Amino acid sequence: MDEVCERCHYWQTCPEYQAARRASIIEARIESSGIPEAYQSKTFATSKPDAPNAGAVEIANAWALDPDGWLYLHGQVGVGKTHLACALASHILD
Repeated sequence: MDEVCERCHYWQTCPEYQAARRASIIEARIESSGIPEAYQSKTFATSKPDAPNAGAVEIANAWALDPDGWLYLHGQVGVGKTHLACALASHILD
């Protein structure tokens, strides 16, 4: 690896360099994921806690932490299915 930290000149043990590198990798994953730009910043935290789908947000978040089996998102237009799907994708890509 040719890159080095500008501050300490050593990349392997520099926490700032490692954090910046990790952020760059995550950003590249999200950009190449196919998630539309408008949804790339969606997370569980950006869901409205008082929204009618608050229970679905809790279930999806719990599933993301321990993905076992299938998670099926369904509902009427505008209830937050895409938001949850993108939050799940962001969690996985992170």
